[in-house]
Amino acid sequence: MADAELVVQLQQGSEAAFRTLVARYQGRVYRTALALLRSPEEAEDVAQEVFVEVYQTIGRFRGEAALSTWLYRLATSRALKNRRRARAKKRLAYVTSLLGLGPAGCSSRPTTRTRWPCLKASSSCNCCWRVWPACPMPNKWPSPCATSRS
Repeated sequence: MADAELVVQLQQGSEAAFRTLVARYQGRVYRTALALLRSPEEAEDVAQEVFVEVYQTIGRFRGEAALSTWLYRLATSRALKNRRRARAKKRLAYVTSLLGLGPAGCSSRPTTRTRWPCLKASSSCNCCWRVWPACPMPNKWPSPCATSRS
């Protein structure tokens, strides 16, 4: 089925067309998000959000660009928004630590999802002791990257 026909069926609410869309483009959307976020979990979340957005807004798709181009832009926009949000949280945590308010992660054991930020694919360590230098309990929970401390 061609993309133009797929769009028409999607705009008519066809669930089969939506399954076809996901099967055809989920790999591309995921890889686009992964390239920007460098986190498989976050890329999966972004890919899911993109397809939810497509399902909700396909009626507004004008067809001026290819369907793949529209999906690429949605994925890129979502991933960049996700990345900006993560950076803002990191800055807020740093500023609150400088003000002596302390990060929320130091008052209780970190959650499974955000347990050790340094485990995310990145070139630098972002453990609690580096992100929050004023952390009242920097050695409470042993970091898996303790060997990278300088």
